[in-house]
Amino acid sequence: MVCVDSVILAVIPSIIGSPTSKEVGHTPLKRWATLSVRRPLSSHRSPVCVDRRFALIGQWPIHKFGRFGYHAFLTGTCPNIATIALLRRYSIVRFCLVDIEGDTATKLCVEREGKLHPLDAPASLRGALDQYGPDGLKALAAKADGGGVEIGKVTRWHPPVPDARTFRDFYAFEQHVKTCRQKRGQEMLPEWYEIAVFYFSNPTSMLGHGEAVQKPKDTKELDLELEIGCVIGKQVRDVSGDGAEDAIFGYYVLNDLSARDLQRYEMKCMLGPAKGKDFASAMGPYVVTTDELEDLRVGPGRYDLTMVARKNGKEISQGNMKDLTHDFTKMIARASRDATLHVGDLLGSGTVGTGCILELGPDTTDGWLEPGDTIELEIDRLGILTTPIR
Repeated sequence: MVCVDSVILAVIPSIIGSPTSKEVGHTPLKRWATLSVRRPLSSHRSPVCVDRRFALIGQWPIHKFGRFGYHAFLTGTCPNIATIALLRRYSIVRFCLVDIEGDTATKLCVEREGKLHPLDAPASLRGALDQYGPDGLKALAAKADGGGVEIGKVTRWHPPVPDARTFRDFYAFEQHVKTCRQKRGQEMLPEWYEIAVFYFSNPTSMLGHGEAVQKPKDTKELDLELEIGCVIGKQVRDVSGDGAEDAIFGYYVLNDLSARDLQRYEMKCMLGPAKGKDFASAMGPYVVTTDELEDLRVGPGRYDLTMVARKNGKEISQGNMKDLTHDFTKMIARASRDATLHVGDLLGSGTVGTGCILELGPDTTDGWLEPGDTIELEIDRLGILTTPIR
């Protein structure tokens, strides 16, 4: 990793000269221009990033920063020497809930550069958000420094929100919906394109990273589901657009496990899914706040995040969050219509295209999930969620 403790960027009129563009390295500079360095200086696991400060220097407002990589957008007339930004050595900040060797209490921590920093906060992301609010909790995390705890000292990874009031899982990727309906000999429903549809799952059966799932007794078709989820950071009702996006505290990797034969049987009764989903879901290991992902944002509630599933170390699926048909602002708008979303509530995207054995076919994935199998779901920057089956 390139270490940057303090860097001052300066623009001198002789460099910019006339309003025509000139090259400084690979960065074009113009009198009315954007100075942008969009890529991190090291790998995605520990980049050099901007300390989240906002400044106004002359007529040059710096109005957008990201910890992952760094960039400053500048407008206005160049002063004689314009100090643009002060950078600090930073890595992406991720929240987790863990038990640590030698400590009897479960700790809410932030992970930075492979070290965990316990926070003076309740042992739940929901409780911490209730106590501090989204901005206050991020400020608390920013102050967490010092030596930290090695990740190897973690004895248990809890779901970051072990006490969510509700867990809504959506059905938001067209490829998954279309493929599954084709397998049943059904056409796509026009209503699916009109509304972001969801069902209520079981928040009390949520598991953390590395926690084993007991295969349900009555299923022969246990399946994984590669999903991305979000945590609601503030109470909202009847919101949409920017209001919906502002309600999102952060995103996490989600495995919404499914007993396909049970699900198929019970849904003949036109209700559910219920027991086909009731037994377990898994989330984690981290929750990453939206501002940590902003350089990959491609639209409201949508990011360019690669999603990968592996079974027993073999990659079986790859997709991308940006392929959502119904983005997370639409999901929140639907969920909050005439209903209150509370701090810590969980939303899931539904399965990304090809993100389950049902779509891929058990003949291409060495069968359905069985005791002894291990599933790894990975999403860019959010981490790897491991789920053993027993």
